[in-house]
Amino acid sequence: LKSRITVTVDYYNRQTKDAILSSAVPSFLGFTLQQQNLADLNNRGWEIAITSANINNKDFQWTTSFNISRNKNVVKKLHKVDPTSLAATIELLGGNYWLPGYSASEFFMYQWAGVEVATGQPQWIDNTGKVLTQPIPIVYPAEPDMHRKAMGDAMPSFFGGFGNNIVYKNFELDFFFSFAMGHKMFNGSKAALYSYTSGSFFGDDVSNLSRDILNYWKQAGDKTNIPQLVNNSNAAQLYFSKYDYTVGRNISRFLEDASFAKLRNITLAYNIKKRRLQSVRQVGVNSAKVFVQAENVFIITNYSGIDPEVSAYGSA
Repeated sequence: LKSRITVTVDYYNRQTKDAILSSAVPSFLGFTLQQQNLADLNNRGWEIAITSANINNKDFQWTTSFNISRNKNVVKKLHKVDPTSLAATIELLGGNYWLPGYSASEFFMYQWAGVEVATGQPQWIDNTGKVLTQPIPIVYPAEPDMHRKAMGDAMPSFFGGFGNNIVYKNFELDFFFSFAMGHKMFNGSKAALYSYTSGSFFGDDVSNLSRDILNYWKQAGDKTNIPQLVNNSNAAQLYFSKYDYTVGRNISRFLEDASFAKLRNITLAYNIKKRRLQSVRQVGVNSAKVFVQAENVFIITNYSGIDPEVSAYGSA
């Protein structure tokens, strides 16, 4: 092949011992959280990169590049008598709910089961498969986290890119696709537009809502995924007191497939011939290019949000 194809393969397997996490401590110490060495993790994966010079003639050149990667992250151990209490602390501080044997970016959620047709109440499924019309933390206040379920990982199973550079005489075309597959994302932006209980001083204020709210349950027999506005899972009270279990970030209602393929950029350029630059060479201009470029041209995805790449801890 005369060195027209280059292949690079990398593999890694990294062990992390005693990772630093925040842990709750008794308040009589003068503070309630302390940084401690509490977790062992394993990260392993591989990456393959291929570059191919498909055509290389005087007037026409075509080069292709492709890369694909996979990373697997596993929490091996939490140095705590009760791992679930540590997991709850990590989540409370803005992280994910960590449990040994699972990815550090795994979603552990209360399972949403839609809206009951007869009453319009939100429905939930506990760890025995029982369907409830009250939120799990209310039905099981002592041990609600026992009823969480592993619902998917924010880390893609695979991700990578595919690009081409095509040159014909003085014209040049570049385009690059990126992709990721096999991961989930919590659509937090959508959830915020579904919460009817925003809270206010008098308990009667409402923020801007999605037009989907107009399809809320109104009478027995209505089939919709929007429960009746005031239900067993929400409340807005005086002095900014509120709750709405149906839109929480630990609820599977807004968890979506975030797999995508995106045309990240495309550039069409014209390289000005050197003989046309003779008049400006004296000021140091030896080459010039005129081009038009587009970024984020289109995306193919089932994610209902704006962009599945806009993510913080697997949430948008």
